[in-house]
Amino acid sequence: MNKPLKIGFVGGGLNSAIGQIHFSACQLDGIWKVESGIFSLNDNINKKTGKYWNIPNERVYKNLKNFIKYEKNKLDAVAVIVPIPDHFKIIYQLLKNNIPVISEKTMVSNLNEAKKIFRICKNNNSFLNITYNYTGYPMIRELKAKIKKDELGKLQQIHIEMPQDSYLNLINGKASIQKWRLIDKSIPTFILDLASHIYNLSYFLIEKKPKKIFSNFTNFSKLKVIDDAFMQLQFDGGIQGYFWASKVASGNRNSLKIRIFGTKGSAEWNHFNPEELKISLKNSVYSIYDRKSKSFIAENKRYNRFKAGHPSGFLEAFANLYFDISVALKNYKKSKRYNNPYVFNQNYELESMKVLTKATLSNKKQNWQKINFLKKN
Repeated sequence: MNKPLKIGFVGGGLNSAIGQIHFSACQLDGIWKVESGIFSLNDNINKKTGKYWNIPNERVYKNLKNFIKYEKNKLDAVAVIVPIPDHFKIIYQLLKNNIPVISEKTMVSNLNEAKKIFRICKNNNSFLNITYNYTGYPMIRELKAKIKKDELGKLQQIHIEMPQDSYLNLINGKASIQKWRLIDKSIPTFILDLASHIYNLSYFLIEKKPKKIFSNFTNFSKLKVIDDAFMQLQFDGGIQGYFWASKVASGNRNSLKIRIFGTKGSAEWNHFNPEELKISLKNSVYSIYDRKSKSFIAENKRYNRFKAGHPSGFLEAFANLYFDISVALKNYKKSKRYNNPYVFNQNYELESMKVLTKATLSNKKQNWQKINFLKKN
């Protein structure tokens, strides 16, 4: 077995919403080992996290400056798992010190930050990856393969929805939600939080870029932030996109659903039943695929830590991403180049921020906004 890659964490403390998932997922297959970190600015939580994860006390740091100073030559990469508004300043400092970075989505909060990260990556030939975890599900990857194999024919429509009800669940009239989520800036935080996943899934599955977008953002809750959004997109090739994200959809936890329609048939995937992919043909006959079905991707050994019929889920999808990132990083270490269809770097994130920026402008002006992508960023 190959020696695990050494990873440090910035953020991801015991009070983190996603920290435990990153800690477990990156080490699930023995590919990574968490060796150090600055897990929280709260000294007590920072120390408790290090102790809980069996990190030596001398490798649990109080500030980023010392973490970089003493760890930059000991680690293969650093995972940034802090609130979105804090991503830029941390990622920029890590890249400035030539440290490979794995960032929670979204990498930054706005287009200007994305441009600055893009430039430093280009100048330093840096390694940077962003974790959009839903693309790690085997049946999502199977759907991507089926689309590329033309099983659905010429694509016509893609519908993705991600309704939740977390902004309706107030305790004594107050929200038990992280403060940073309740502040909207140039791009509403809700859009960075949920709509970024929806756009990423569309980009991953159909491999097309939108030409135009029309958006409508709304506030339905008692919280003074955007909490519901509809987006219509026109993609290259004539594909129509319909996206809905919400944190005020009563009765929904994280009801992510994908439907894609083509000239030969359609496909449907539901996050609550991630092991199954439904393919419907024009003659109204449909098939259900799982990890044991004859497939292009899903039956591969790496997606079957245990046999089909014993569901894999959110944690395993994250672990699949960390596997892909490890492959990309090893290639980068050999040649300073890496290319992997399952990882997303600064090039992708720059374009994603252009889409979310135009979506926000469309909502403000209530008109269609053209999206121009440069052939070479």
